[in-house]
Amino acid sequence: MSKILLIHNTLAPYRQPLFKHMSSISKIDFCILEKDLGYRKWENEININFDFFYAKTRYVNVLSKKICWSIKISNIKTYDVIIMPDDKAYLLPLFKIKKSLNQNQKIIFWTANNKHSLFHINSIFNFCLKKIFNLIRSYCFYDSSSYFWAYGKFCEKYLINRFNIKKNKIFIGLQGYPKENIHFNFKKINFKDRFKSKSIVFIGYPSKRKNLGFFAKTLFKINKNNFDLHCIGPLPKKKIKGVKYHGYLNGEQKFDKLNGFSYAVLPSISDPWGWVVNECMSIGLPVLVSEGVMAKEMVAEKLTFNLNEKDLAQTIRFINEISFETYQKLSKQCMETSNYHSLDKTKRSYKKLLDEVR
Repeated sequence: MSKILLIHNTLAPYRQPLFKHMSSISKIDFCILEKDLGYRKWENEININFDFFYAKTRYVNVLSKKICWSIKISNIKTYDVIIMPDDKAYLLPLFKIKKSLNQNQKIIFWTANNKHSLFHINSIFNFCLKKIFNLIRSYCFYDSSSYFWAYGKFCEKYLINRFNIKKNKIFIGLQGYPKENIHFNFKKINFKDRFKSKSIVFIGYPSKRKNLGFFAKTLFKINKNNFDLHCIGPLPKKKIKGVKYHGYLNGEQKFDKLNGFSYAVLPSISDPWGWVVNECMSIGLPVLVSEGVMAKEMVAEKLTFNLNEKDLAQTIRFINEISFETYQKLSKQCMETSNYHSLDKTKRSYKKLLDEVR
């Protein structure tokens, strides 16, 4: 059996059930790069039931971005397979690690790279940065990686079309959300009450990349306040006019709150996946998503929009005009899709990948 090292940025709660399963069917160690991610200390979320260790890391600030300068992992040459995260913040030190490996060690790139990723493409400077990072990916990692574990079908398509990576080298690890993290009594669902509430909720911290300001401005302009807009997540320093903030909620409290809204929204400029889509759809709450959110593959086409006012306005008019029967049908489709994007499918994807590298 191959000895595997998986390098990951944090011990996010939604990853922990997958990591536990991976440790049960393979000889794998988990190397974690960060103890916390901003305001969150992930390891305190739930009891850790697999072995892991933290790497020694050093960071520098470049253009107000936190970039990792070095990663030290002892005994890295004792592993047969290294699974690396395709994350721009770690590409430089990961390349240093890659250069130190011997030819027999295999590299698997766990990637969410897609045409919307990396930077907000709103300037020539950012466009050039995206090009540079893709060149680094291509020549320093992609050309020499044995396999790719892709986040979803849009990522797979981008890897094939943009980098000429062979399809048989790519394994899609559907982003299955662990059911044990859904703290909700499904008997509480009342689709009619949700439909009548005429409310939309954003979940998470409303950073610039999440683009809530653009959505709020367009919603209130087009919809003439027929829908209320809410935010569940850490309170921002500057609040958006018209948005009702509920602060950070988790567990049963969060899901009970979500149960009272008509829709959720994720209008990100770019998002490697978008776990809130899985969370909301698991309880039958339809989600509006931008084209930059890779979880759009889970979402009905009429609920996706390009990041311009005209296209978003069309989506808003659709949800404003649909009948209860159509809304109920959308809601039930959400639950079916969520079941398809299950953690079990992600586990099977890993098993398939494991069988290939052994």
